[in-house]
Amino acid sequence: MKFSPVSNKESSDVEDAAKIEVKTTVFMKEVLRRLTRIEAMVAIVIENDRRLSEEMDQIKEQVDEILEMNRELLNRIPPVD
Repeated sequence: MKFSPVSNKESSDVEDAAKIEVKTTVFMKEVLRRLTRIEAMVAIVIENDRRLSEEMDQIKEQVDEILEMNRELLNRIPPVD
């Protein structure tokens, strides 16, 4: 079996392919890093939305209580002639 030496063109193609692979790997790692950050931010937004919803429910309950107290107070005031 006879082996032929690698030509400069073939060697250059292999080097180019290796460079492209390294650049692709670096790019994909950056994409993954950014997606991970976005995922964390979305989780924070979801948690904040949940807390806000709970707080709004509590405020609604307090407003309902205040309205009921106002109705009771208004019913105690005698009518003006």
